[in-house]
Amino acid sequence: MTILSTILSKLAAALTSLAITLGLLHAPITPASVTSPLLSIGSSTSAGLIPSGVLTNSSVSSSGIFADKNWKVSFHLRPEWNVNEILDANNQLHQMQISNGSLVIFVSKNEAIGLSNDLTYTTGTRTIAGQSVEVKTYTKPSAQFAYYQLFSIKESDGTYNFLLKSTTSDTTITDTFINSIAAK
Repeated sequence: MTILSTILSKLAAALTSLAITLGLLHAPITPASVTSPLLSIGSSTSAGLIPSGVLTNSSVSSSGIFADKNWKVSFHLRPEWNVNEILDANNQLHQMQISNGSLVIFVSKNEAIGLSNDLTYTTGTRTIAGQSVEVKTYTKPSAQFAYYQLFSIKESDGTYNFLLKSTTSDTTITDTFINSIAAK
């Protein structure tokens, strides 16, 4: 029963994350409840359910830098952020959802993040991970969010897609996050 409930809860979390990524659902705004900067995948599952080595692919350094052995980008995570990792069919990191009380960040590898076509945006260029990147900013896209920022970074192992959603108009935290993105 415990294994089944664990699998069902992970499936529900993955479906919720997908719905949020697709813009069909907005992430709940709740205070951070996890004290660890990285939520360990499978921490409540039984042995044998997750293949050996999967849990050691991702790490957060003592200075808060997130890295995954199979990703060519790294970035800074704040200690108060909640982090959920979603694995692909090969048990490799595929997507992340990072959140706190006012910010939700989605990161996916080789999967585009789409937004509704009726949203208007402005386009600007920023240097991210040493590249000139087009950043789309959606101002007041919904009653809940003050802005979204959407951009992609191409690396030798694929394309990393980022969507940042903020409930406040202050861009300090999102700018800091974007500036921390680095190519490995």
